[in-house]
Amino acid sequence: MKDKANSFMKDFNSPSCMVGDWNFKAPHIEKITGEEYFKRVDEKTKEIINGLEKAQKNQVSTAEEALIRIKKRNIERYIKIVAIERINTFNQIVIKKKFKNDDEAKEVYKNIDDYICSEIGCSIDELMDIRNDDMVKKEKNKIDELHKKYSTKKSSSKKGEFQFIDFSEFYYWHFDKTKNGNICCYCGVNQDELNKLENNNPMNKLKRITRGKTLEIERIISFPEDKNIYSKENCDYACHVCNNAKSDFISPNEFYLIAKGISEMWKSKNIKCDFNEDNLYWKIEY
Repeated sequence: MKDKANSFMKDFNSPSCMVGDWNFKAPHIEKITGEEYFKRVDEKTKEIINGLEKAQKNQVSTAEEALIRIKKRNIERYIKIVAIERINTFNQIVIKKKFKNDDEAKEVYKNIDDYICSEIGCSIDELMDIRNDDMVKKEKNKIDELHKKYSTKKSSSKKGEFQFIDFSEFYYWHFDKTKNGNICCYCGVNQDELNKLENNNPMNKLKRITRGKTLEIERIISFPEDKNIYSKENCDYACHVCNNAKSDFISPNEFYLIAKGISEMWKSKNIKCDFNEDNLYWKIEY
């Protein structure tokens, strides 16, 4: 270290000598011995080396964080393309990328995976890693279950009644309605609380055993008939008790007292329920 410092010294007799990126007064100016001088050089050199090592460590940490962020971004893009947009045919690619036909799309993309890699910005090996990731599979399965709900409601609706543009719009509607908790828009019961009723004997007497266990898609405005539609503006989630009780002819304003009573009913069964007195739906009248 002393030799390294010494190599930076231009002249002991000069007013100053450069060591690295800092100035030291020459020993005869500071009136110190050469030994003391090199002691100071050693300390300063150690300081610089420690600083460089720390910077290098931070760079490694930053690089690792960058890779984590890239992987997270790639996973989000994969979920969006595969699970939410549900791109799995060239016809969908043609529409999305505005190609003239399948043949034109196939000139750009060899297959669906090639398109996905291009949209994500990853290699085929990275795509396989994402696809086989357990957390990704779990998230995709969850969205697939939501798609089943979407498809069932769409197929069972009357002509013109179901007005969600596509599953993407339905998904983002669902995300918006559940981001602060999956609760009934009327009585305030939470889905997690309803799950506690799963093994309750009375639940087994329902005509459809699946009802009661999950919140259902509810049309807030149900009259007149042309307003009784499934859309992101007119839908929310409701428990099956509120959904049945409100029917199509009771306005949200009129349903206020009924919903409050249903909330008390849930509480009597030791089911937590957070009834919202300030719910804007209570202002809607027919």
